Amino acid sequence: MGNTHHNIVLQGPEQHLIVDYLERHSQPAFVGPTIAGHTFVYGPDATWAVLAEELSRALVCSAVFVSVYDSDVLEYSLYVDGVLIDQYNSAPDYWDAEEWPDHPAEPGKHGPEPAGGDASTLCRAFDAVGRTAQVDAVLHTTTPGPMRHTSMDAFHQHWALAEALGWPGEACVTDFRYLLHEGTEPSLLQVFGGVAPIRTAIAIEPPDR
Repeated sequence: MGNTHHNIVLQGPEQHLIVDYLERHSQPAFVGPTIAGHTFVYGPDATWAVLAEELSRALVCSAVFVSVYDSDVLEYSLYVDGVLIDQYNSAPDYWDAEEWPDHPAEPGKHGPEPAGGDASTLCRAFDAVGRTAQVDAVLHTTTPGPMRHTSMDAFHQHWALAEALGWPGEACVTDFRYLLHEGTEPSLLQVFGGVAPIRTAIAIEPPDR
C-alpha cells in the first residue's frame, strides 16, 4: 500500500491571518509557520480542495491544493484570488480500468501521459519564475507513457515538485490526519525552524473513514 496524503500551500498571507480566518469560520486545520512567503495548511478530508479555493478567495492570494493517492497519482488544483487557473493529473488513465458501483470503467477514455500542469503558471503564482524548467521536468516526463511507470512514483514526485519550487519536501508529504494522530515529526519540526504547526482551536478528530 502506497502513501496517500493531501495539503494546501498559500503564497502571501502570514500564518496568523490564516489561523484567524480558519478559527472565525470554525475550520479544523493545522497551519505551518510562514516561510519565505508561503504557508502550509493541512485540512481534514472533508474540506478537500474546497478549502484551497476558499482561502485563496478570502485572503486574495495564490493557493494550491495537492493530493497523492496510493503513491500512484499526483494531482493539484491551483487557485489565484479564488479562481481555478491550472490543474494537473500525473495519471489521468488511472481509474479507466477500475470498476465502481454506478461508475462503469471506460478503458481507453484517458491518455496515460500526465494531463495539465503549466509550470510557468504555477511558478508565477508562487514567485518562483526562475524555477520553471525544474518544475516542468518534474511534472512532465520526457519518456512517453504513464508517469507511474517511471522510476519516480507520485510520493517522490510530490517531494521533487516541492524542492523544485524551493519548498521543504518534508512539509509536502504529510496531512491533517497524520498530524492529528502522530504529531509533528522531528524532520518536519526542523524544516519549520523548530516551530510546530498551529492547530486551530476547533480542530477535533474526524470520524474514521
